[in-house]
Amino acid sequence: MSIIQSVMLAVNRIIEVVEALARGDSWIARTLPISSSWQGSAYGNGTFVVMSQVNGTIAASSTDGINWTARTLPANLYWQSTAFGNGVFVAIAPNTNIAATSI
Repeated sequence: MSIIQSVMLAVNRIIEVVEALARGDSWIARTLPISSSWQGSAYGNGTFVVMSQVNGTIAASSTDGINWTARTLPANLYWQSTAFGNGVFVAIAPNTNIAATSI
């Protein structure tokens, strides 16, 4: 789960992303660009990023947690973990030696 300023983002492993404002009391369902098993989320430079666990090259990003844009990862893998640091998003695929970074 990523908590930034007053926005909390949780990834539903099936199809939707939900967000909460303030303390997270109220949740509104948001729809991602495709139906997938979403895994992991990260926030950095004003952008949320989530990875598809099973649709190997699919990710999504949003600057507001409401409107989402499909993104393409460089390899068809089982992406699991996402992080942000030093101005770069990093995704890893377990049981491999492969990582993907944003440009």
